[in-house]
Amino acid sequence: MAGYSPTSKKHERQGAGPAQAPAPSRIRNRRQSLIVETVAGYESVLSTGSALSVVHIVWVLVGVVVASLGASMLVLGAGSDAADSLVRALRSLGYGIALLTFATAVVAIIWAVQAAANVSRLGRSSGFGQATILARHFALLVVGAVMLAIAPRVSELEAAIRLAGGAAVLFGLLMSAALGHSLLKMLWRTSALGEASGDAQNREIGIWFVSICVFTYASSATEYLDEVTVEATGMLALAAGLGAIGAAVTALRIVPAIALRQEERLRAILASFGETDDSAAQPVTAQQIQDAWSSSSDLFSVDGD
Repeated sequence: MAGYSPTSKKHERQGAGPAQAPAPSRIRNRRQSLIVETVAGYESVLSTGSALSVVHIVWVLVGVVVASLGASMLVLGAGSDAADSLVRALRSLGYGIALLTFATAVVAIIWAVQAAANVSRLGRSSGFGQATILARHFALLVVGAVMLAIAPRVSELEAAIRLAGGAAVLFGLLMSAALGHSLLKMLWRTSALGEASGDAQNREIGIWFVSICVFTYASSATEYLDEVTVEATGMLALAAGLGAIGAAVTALRIVPAIALRQEERLRAILASFGETDDSAAQPVTAQQIQDAWSSSSDLFSVDGD
């Protein structure tokens, strides 16, 4: 036939119409693969959190005992044999508190490592500035130790240097508390169902941190300060006991809440696994693909610190 060209017909077929959307099964597989890759390796922290809660209950009891000893010292006052006996009892209790602190640290580290490892499985970033916190507190710890070492050589300023050095050392010793505070904030933020920036902050995390600081300072002063009156010892013991109670009670609420939030977020991610299954028998447009990804994008977003 005149004017017929196979080559031109081929060009017409190549340039005709927009590209068609991929088959529905391919879209589902791609989306489901992302979900599977995201949640792979997730381990619930509910059981570890339960063990940590048992330790916190023990801390509540210890805090009540220490606060009661401190209040009794304040009531009895100096010069009382009973008050002196309470001071000795408080000193003896210090060994048990040190052992309990070690046990708490072990269980808390296990829980924290597991919970932090889940963050990436939930589609979020687990960074919380830990390197900066370590550097800051370690530097102050070294500076404080140096100031305490040189204080006796500067007789006219010895008291002031000792005070400043002691404060720096105590601030450095709060390294674990600062790490815990930032870690809990990160775990709370990253376990939000939607955008973390729009999730309400947990004020109890701040109360926990303040309580830990009070307990650390008061218990350290009770243990290491010399020539302290019975009344001062009682006041420090009362503060340490109240700090222990406050930290333990808030932790009893925070730890299970974080575990449950992680479980809820995991369920939300898994629930989106079959969202496109009902479309297998229907054509899928490019707009439907975009809408499906947009509806679940917040589950896989990476939030900044």
